[in-house]
Amino acid sequence: MALVTFDDQGAVTGVVRFGSEKYASAAGVEVTPSTWHTVVALEAGSVLLEVKAGPFDPNQPKDLAPWAPAEGTPDADSYLQQLIAKVDGL
Repeated sequence: MALVTFDDQGAVTGVVRFGSEKYASAAGVEVTPSTWHTVVALEAGSVLLEVKAGPFDPNQPKDLAPWAPAEGTPDADSYLQQLIAKVDGL
């Protein structure tokens, strides 16, 4: 896995590989609150467990970045491939 963080304009500010001995510098990562971020799976079959402070309220909308493409769109697929290329290039 790779955690990718962004600034408010959507520029990548950091990448931390985690989760396996092949890529990892850490077994897990902690994200500072109010940090734009995503996680990219680097291997098929990867599993992610995200833990957030509760209580969980399924009626609260996710806080989605205004510059991110909408989930499930062709733009989202292209964006993901660009992120993977950036992570692979590091």
